[in-house]
Amino acid sequence: VYADISGFQKAVPMLKAKGKKTFELIFSEQYSDKILFGSDWPLFSVMNPIQNDIALFMQLSHDSGLHDQQTVDKILSLNARKILELDS
Repeated sequence: VYADISGFQKAVPMLKAKGKKTFELIFSEQYSDKILFGSDWPLFSVMNPIQNDIALFMQLSHDSGLHDQQTVDKILSLNARKILELDS
């Protein structure tokens, strides 16, 4: 079972208010193999480039105190590539 984080942009204020513990499910090594980046574009703004959502995700990763580039890479692309068998 995989989960995606599409719509995370709307939850950012709540996540920040609740503190670092809320980021553990996304960024911990224990769960990161099952998390996929999703944007929900253009739900929040057609004029908002996807790069802004990626930058926000990266900032959340750093703010969480759990930042690990390998984990970020898995969430942003490697997990999806594995599911879609793009590396074989």
